[in-house]
Amino acid sequence: MFFWIFIFTTMLRSIGSTYPADDYPDLNIYVANLLQTWRNSLANVAVPDYSKWSANLKAELADESFGIYSYLMIFLSWYIWFLNLLFICLVLTNFLIAIVGDAYGLIS
Repeated sequence: MFFWIFIFTTMLRSIGSTYPADDYPDLNIYVANLLQTWRNSLANVAVPDYSKWSANLKAELADESFGIYSYLMIFLSWYIWFLNLLFICLVLTNFLIAIVGDAYGLIS
């Protein structure tokens, strides 16, 4: 599970998205994102912050261009965030079922 948290954090950072840094004022941005991804897996959900792409989109729209690259990056931010929540939820649910099944096997 830690491997997947690391992977999802790296994917978000590689496209320029972060999480709001309010909870981690003095930490490195990557460590703060890693901790927030971990907290997301424990149902303390924070949405991704893609303000870099929002500002880029506003600049592109001011130049009267369509801004497909910015829209794509915003979409990818949400897509990676959703995949993170879905995948980690499935892994944790499967882990819980395995523990309960093992405990039931010890009782029987």
